Amino acid sequence: MSWQQFVDDQLMCTLPGGGQLKHAAIWGHDGGVWACDAAFPTVSPEEVSALVEGFNDTSKLAQSGIRIGGEKYVLVAGEPGEVLRGKKGAGNG
Repeated sequence: MSWQQFVDDQLMCTLPGGGQLKHAAIWGHDGGVWACDAAFPTVSPEEVSALVEGFNDTSKLAQSGIRIGGEKYVLVAGEPGEVLRGKKGAGNG
């Protein structure tokens, strides 16, 4: 299974409770996009840099939030070196 197939078939599927992720992407440690949903926002080089840096030290993203495509998200979970999860929340902009 390719990373793109994983995003399309596993991450973007309808969940048992009826919900669905709005967007999903998998990036490499070098900041390159391995796979993303078709409507994933364009990410600026500065945003990629902050994500890569925050990937190993999630405390930075916990303080400042995650920015993707100019939108601000709250870091809701992060396992350093593993995964980041964000959600739109209060104080975005």
